[in-house]
Amino acid sequence: MQSSSSDSQCSIEPVIYLTGGVVGCLILASIYPIIFLPLAAVVLVLDIVYFFRYISCRRREKQADQLTSDVEPAPPEEPEEAELPPEDAEPEATEDLELFEESEEIETGPVSSRMEIGISCPRCESFLPLNGPVLNVHCRSCQSGIEIPQSYWKDILGDAMEDVRELEKGTGTSSRIFGQFQSSNVYARLDPYCLECKTDFEDPWSLAPGSSYSCKECGAEYPVQNAPEWLSAAFPQIIYLLNAELDGTDAEDMNRDSTNPVVFTCPQCGGALKVTGEDRLVHCRYCDADVYLPDDLWLRLHPAKKKERWFVVYG
Repeated sequence: MQSSSSDSQCSIEPVIYLTGGVVGCLILASIYPIIFLPLAAVVLVLDIVYFFRYISCRRREKQADQLTSDVEPAPPEEPEEAELPPEDAEPEATEDLELFEESEEIETGPVSSRMEIGISCPRCESFLPLNGPVLNVHCRSCQSGIEIPQSYWKDILGDAMEDVRELEKGTGTSSRIFGQFQSSNVYARLDPYCLECKTDFEDPWSLAPGSSYSCKECGAEYPVQNAPEWLSAAFPQIIYLLNAELDGTDAEDMNRDSTNPVVFTCPQCGGALKVTGEDRLVHCRYCDADVYLPDDLWLRLHPAKKKERWFVVYG
């Protein structure tokens, strides 16, 4: 089939326009010959160039149309009929299917998750380690009491127990959560071991809540605790907690009230100030000035709480 003139890529319009330009220049040359005679010569040369280009383009199109008309289209191929298996043939089991079924099996034995969790104090942004599923924690930097809602622990421990079961032994994962608290979470699939000498516990799955485990190598003691009632109700699969704080206090917090007063000199009058650590702003009874305790003294009275690793063992 030959191309129609409307589909042709060769255009004669430039030749027509240039021819018109030559005629116009010759008419104007009768008035201004110096200007329009040279211009008419230039336009005439362009007109001749485009005319021969148009002739050459039309010749190529005719040759392409002739080659296209000489080629016969290939007949359409008929689709091959697929061979159907006989009705009495038994389906063949493949190794891929067996491997897939094996991969779908989920472990049901006890699993131990080592936890390292902390938040930023919402008042002073100091780091507060959460060494167990506590509902209240004391910030030693700003002396604030921070309430930890049960929903926070349900989200954290729910994600941890689900993720750790899918991890290989000896591996872990970490995350940072920006919500009610800026939370830093690290948990790993590790069987209980001594945090002092790194010795694995002997038969940790037989430990009973309410008891303690003594390391066979260094003698370090680790309490084995029941999960709080609210946590057991949310996660009945928890068998016990190991080395976990349940009330948000440690030895330093318990001894905070019994700390002996520290004598500090008033920078204004040199009088002795009794510093108990309850308040950072101390009033001088000699010169009536309020003295703000420096950082080094305040940190000595309220050392940063240490982060402790603890374990959740669940079925």
